[in-house]
Order: sequence, then C-alpha cells, then structure tokens
Amino acid sequence: MGAMPPTQARPANPVTVPAQTFPPVLEIRVHGVANTPPETTLGLTDSSQVDRVAGDDTTGLYRAKNSDPTALVETQAYSWGQLTSGQRAAKDLRRALWLLLLPFALVNVAFWARPEFPDKGGPSKTGGLASYLARVIALTLTVSLLLTATTVGVDLVGWQWAAVPRLDPPWLAFLTRGWFAGGSRVLLVGLAAPVAALAIIYLASRRTFRYEAVESLTPADAGTAPDTGAPSLRGRGFWSGDRQVRELSSVHWRVGMVASLASTVGPVALAQPRDHPSWWSGVILCVAFAVVAVIELVRLGGEQVTIRAQSAAGVSRTPLSSASLVVFWAAAAGSIGYLASGLELADRRGTLPGLNGSLRAVFVAQMLLVVVWTVTLRHGPRQGRVCLALCGVGGVAAAVIMLTGLDRLHPGWSASGLAVALVLLLGWAYALPGSPAARGDAAPAQPAAAWVRPAWRGAGGSVLAATGVLLAALYSGGLVFLVSWRLPGGTELALPDSLRWAAAGLPFFVFCVLVVTVWSLSRLQRHMAAEAGEVLGEYGRDGAHAAARAGQVARARLVHLLMAERALGRVGWLGGLALIGVIALAAGSATGSTFEEVAGPLAWVATLGFWLALGMLLGFAALGLIVYRGKPERRLVSIVWDLATFWPRASHPFAPPCYAESCVPQLVTRVCLDTQRKGFILAGHSQGSLICLATTLQLPTQQRGRVVLLTFGTQLSRLYGRVFPALLGPAVLHEAAESMGGHSGLRWRSFYRSTDPLGYPLDVVLQDPDGVTQPVGVDHPGSLPHRPLRDPEGLVPEPRQITDPVMNKHSDYSEDSQYRAYLVSVANRLVGVTDDW
Repeated sequence: MGAMPPTQARPANPVTVPAQTFPPVLEIRVHGVANTPPETTLGLTDSSQVDRVAGDDTTGLYRAKNSDPTALVETQAYSWGQLTSGQRAAKDLRRALWLLLLPFALVNVAFWARPEFPDKGGPSKTGGLASYLARVIALTLTVSLLLTATTVGVDLVGWQWAAVPRLDPPWLAFLTRGWFAGGSRVLLVGLAAPVAALAIIYLASRRTFRYEAVESLTPADAGTAPDTGAPSLRGRGFWSGDRQVRELSSVHWRVGMVASLASTVGPVALAQPRDHPSWWSGVILCVAFAVVAVIELVRLGGEQVTIRAQSAAGVSRTPLSSASLVVFWAAAAGSIGYLASGLELADRRGTLPGLNGSLRAVFVAQMLLVVVWTVTLRHGPRQGRVCLALCGVGGVAAAVIMLTGLDRLHPGWSASGLAVALVLLLGWAYALPGSPAARGDAAPAQPAAAWVRPAWRGAGGSVLAATGVLLAALYSGGLVFLVSWRLPGGTELALPDSLRWAAAGLPFFVFCVLVVTVWSLSRLQRHMAAEAGEVLGEYGRDGAHAAARAGQVARARLVHLLMAERALGRVGWLGGLALIGVIALAAGSATGSTFEEVAGPLAWVATLGFWLALGMLLGFAALGLIVYRGKPERRLVSIVWDLATFWPRASHPFAPPCYAESCVPQLVTRVCLDTQRKGFILAGHSQGSLICLATTLQLPTQQRGRVVLLTFGTQLSRLYGRVFPALLGPAVLHEAAESMGGHSGLRWRSFYRSTDPLGYPLDVVLQDPDGVTQPVGVDHPGSLPHRPLRDPEGLVPEPRQITDPVMNKHSDYSEDSQYRAYLVSVANRLVGVTDDW
C-alpha cells in the first residue's frame, strides 16, 4: 500500500469503537386487535420500560430497555394498532366516524370472500365477472349515499319544505325570499348536501391513500418471481393497491355526482313545456350524464382498475377517463347554469318527481346484483351470465309494465311476481350443487368435517355484500327520517316509499337476531351440566368450590365450541332469514305503489323501523364521540375495524384503509434487510397471526428458510379459511405449510386453548415422508387429534396461594411454559445447535 496522504493521516490517539452485539435470533411479536400496547405485548407493565428501535409513532418495533444483548433470543414487539385505533387525539374522532362507512367496508371485504379467483395470467388481475359484479355493487352503494343526500337537501328542503312559506328556522328563511325564491334556484342550495357528503368522504379517502403506497424493500438478488396468475397472498402486487384505489375513487365520485345532478335536473326539465328550449336543454344534460355513467361502467372493468401489480406513480390518464372527465365537468357546469336560470317548477307537493323511482331502482338493482353474484360465486361465470340475462329480461318486462300502468291494476301482482322470480333464482343458486371450489372439493385431503368447508356454501361474499346493502338502506332511511323529524312541520313532508319499505324490514331482522341469540344461549345452558362434569373429571377435583369453578370453565369451553364450529352457521341462518325479508321488501318497493297501497297494516312496522334506523344512526354517531373520550369504547371500535380493514380496497375506494398494506411490506423489509441475524421467529397473536402468515408468504424463498412461524389464539382455519376460501382456505394453508418445511421439518407451530372464544385449532394438510397426504395438527408436533394448552392450571388455589388459578382464555399466551419451551427449541435449531425439526 502506498503512503497515506497528509490530509488522511491517522489521529494520534485513535478511538476504538466496540462491535455491536445482539442476539442471533429475533422474535417479532405482532399483537392482535384493539391496539395492544408494546409493553403489554412484551409482558411488561409500563411504557417507560420499552424503547422504540425502528419505525415511528404510527408503526414501530419496540424492545425492553433491560434486554440482554448476549441472550439467544431477542424479543421485539411490532405495534401497528395506531393505523386503526390510536391514542386519544383528533385523528381518533375521524377514525371512530369510520363506523358510518361500515356498509362500504362490508362490501369491500365481500370482494375477497369467494371460493376462487379466475387465473387470467400476467400480473395479479382481480378481474372476471364476479369481480366486476362486486365492484358494481360497491358503486351502487356510493350512488345510494349520494341519492340519500339529494333526498335530504334537494327533495325535503329545496323541493317540499321551501315550497310552503315558513318563518322557522331563521337560517333557512332565505330559501323563500329574494333570488332563491325564483323557481329552480332553490334546488342549487339543496345540491350542497350531496356535494358536501361526497367531498368529506373523498377528502378523507385521499388522506389514506398513503396506506397503499408502502412498498417492501428486498435484496436485489432475492430472486422473487414476477406476479402471475390469480390474486393470492403470495403475489408481489397483492399489497400494492395504490393505483387501483385512485382509479376506483375517480369512478365513484363521478358516478355519484352524476346520479345526484341527473335526479335534480331531470324533474326540472320534465316540468317545462315540450316546445320550450329549456326542455331540450335539460334532456341534453341528462343524456350527457348518461354517457358519463356508461363510460365509467366500462372503466370499472378495465386494466387500470383490475390490475394490482403496478404503482400509481407515473400512470397517465386513459382516453376514456379524459373523455368522461370533460363531459362530466361540461354537464355539471351546464346544470348549475340551468338551475340558476330560475325555471318555473310544477306542483311541488309530494316527493321530487323521479327521485323515488331512482331510489327504488337502485335498491332493486342491488338485490338483483347480489342474487346474480351468488349464482356466479357458486356455479361459475357462465351460469352468472345466464342469470344476468334473465334479470335483464325481467327488468325490461317490469319497465314495460310500469310504463303502461298495468302495475296499478293490482300492485300485489307485480310484487308477488318479483318475489317469486327472486326466490327461484336463489333456489337455483343454493339447491343445485356448486362448483368444486364452492363445495371445498378442490382442497387437498382433509378431515371430513363441516367446519373446513367454505362458509355458507361458498356464497360468503353474497352474505357480506347483502348485509352491507341492507345497512346502507337503513342508514339512508334513518338520515331522511331524522331530517324530516327535526324540520319544523317536517312530519307533513312526504318520504320516499322505497326507504319506507327498507325501514319496514329492520324490526323483522331484529326479531331474527333475538331468536337466534336466545336459541344459542339455551343450547349452551343445556350442555352446561355435562361439560362441567367432564371438567371435574379432567382435573380430579370435587367439592362445592371446585364445582362452581368447573361451571365457569365449562361455560368458556362451550363458548369456544360455539364460536369455532357453530357461529358461522348461525350467521348463515340470520342471513337467510334476512334475505327472505329483503326479497319481500324489494318486491314491494319495485311496484311503484305507495307503501299504504300495498302494505296497509304494515305502516306502523315501517314507522317502528324508521325509529330503529334513526336510533342506530344516532348510536353510531354517539359511539364515535364516546370513542374519542373513553379507552374501552375506543378498543371496541378498533376491534371492528381491525377485522374489517385487513383486506385491500379492491372494490370500494371509500372504505376505511387497509392497514395490512403498510404492515406486511414493513415486516418483509425488516426480515429481508437484516442479514446479520441467523433466524427470525414471527409470533402473531389472533389477528397478528394473519399478518405474520401474509408476511411469510411474501418473503423470498431463501429468506423464508430462516423464519419460524408461531401463531397463537388464531382464527386462520376455522374462521378466515371458511369465509375467504380462495385466499386462506385449506389449499392455501397446505401450500404455506409446505413452504415452511413440510411434514419432515415444519417450521410452523400454533397454540390455542379450549377456553379461548377467539382462538381455534389450526388444520392443515401435508405429505408424510412416504408421500401420503394426511391432515396435521399444527398446534402440536405430530398428527391429529388437536391438543390445546391447559387452561386454567387448576380449579382451586395451589399450595401457598390464596386465589384460584387464572383462566387466561385469549390472553398471555407468551407467558405459557409450552410457548417458552418451544421458543428456546426453535432458536437452537435456527442457530444450528440442533438439526432436526
């Protein structure tokens, strides 16, 4: 080596920096729902005992301050709960108000709840008829929301209330005076309601686009394969929905505003003389809005929306999108000028002409789409197209009947005809055998038990979507009823009949929920004595105190069995009962007759439904305020959102954001870029187990080889595997287990307790060394049956104790002796002390 230049001479007294030492194995614990604090995840008692070693205030990795750097395993807690719940702050109020977006969230989750995805080849493409129908159903919810806001602002306030001179309230008196008293101008004020509703939701969604923009960093030589085939948790683009959400957002806000503007301009145009230019101007504006709607429906099936494997960065606007945007803004500007010209309005008694029909058409279309989607999910796209064609023919026939006035001869005939048609379509969907994926036959050999088959005969997406549609209708009814109730003289205003029909179904559904709840509780009570006897025999105890304690353990075990093996079936019964009511309500709404003409004695049921819907709406709003003030309520709301927002926003862009699109890339980055550790243990509790599994599937093959997956208190197979069979079904769990070492060296272990109401056995299928496929219990080494952790340790106090042993149920898995023993054993294997798995 040459002489060192003078400018780079060594210092006279060099400082020796000791090399950093850290344990060779890193355990990353991922908490479940409700934003468990890092100190609790690490088994500590105070936040002052932990340090953040990576991340920020939203998501981060934490470790104990007194952790031993010479230990074999270092434990860090990954905290992600701030994405959905957070601490008491202004953002919590915004997140709590996500409760009002629950219909959007349900429809978005329904998109992923299907037996299979079509393999289109190329990048991960969430296309096909089933995907398109799901996105159309989601779009109808946005249209329903904007039409409800139009009903409140344009119909109730601008059209009906402002038509009668009133003095109260003073802040609305300007609607009947001066410039606004000139005919159609008052409707411009009413349009502020749908514009404000859309602006709030759209701006809130734009603030959450950053969730989808997080990307994982992997080594350049990771050897990751390109994203091909149907969407899966392995796909590199599965957690990259930035562009897709932005494109969906543009479709929704345009179609929503088109529905609102067209339903306002249309009645004004029809009120003008046919030979007047204002009539033709209104017709041209409505045609322009129709063109925008058609273009956006075409865009809904384009690659800009269906492909998830590309980022939004550098994506240019397509010609269709540009054309739609130009026509929309031109028509919107023309509509403002059209209404501001002060056109005379016809008789303003009753609801805004055409608005009731629009609401009715949207509601009936939603029900028909759900039925067609059910057929598509269970039988395939060919049968779905046939069903869609039948619905189209029926829709044309219904339109002819209504336009000719034949439905007025006997309104019950048309209602009965629609109800019979829907029942026949549903019978076709459920009575005939479904596709192999819907039956669960496409999965590897597995235990012949009902709880491993797809939930609700493969129509889980339909149940979730129908629930979202019904909830949206009830929200609409409650909001309209609230405004009419609070306006002076508002009780005299006419309410849309379609909303009254929807409200009439709420008492029926509440009654069904009460019946199923009472039935479930009675069945639990019936088995209590036998289960308590088994608990006493298992622990070998007797006496009054032991018997009382055995009753508590027996109750917890029966609740565990109910949730693991019966809960989805009970929800299916509720869904079926509710669907019968929905069919009747949709049939009645489609008649075009007033509620009293068809229902008569059921009018009081509709009034009761309105009050229930109003109470539900106000209850959610009050809960949002309580969440801002109280920690227990904030925890409850966060549980709901942690379950509903794991899945990407692939159908509804205004649903609350997907936190996994931040969590999974961050964990992948953490594992891939740390080349100094010899191994990682991804330990996920409850919902955290789903995040850990998704992270494992995203890892490159060579990185996955130094990872051990540890799940506890999980719902992977008994809940998620049944509701989301295409993404988490038996075949997917089998593939994941094979990638984690297979039968000969499985690097995956799961723990559960028979007293845990939210933690269930994990069922996977593997090949043994002889090549025979057989089910394996991941919750213990070897084959079935399952072996839960003992909980509690005893029924009565142990020697030198004064209290009963704690029944941990869903918590403190990491404190169990079997958990700790397994942690040490796998750490020794990762560092090479032992070779056998």
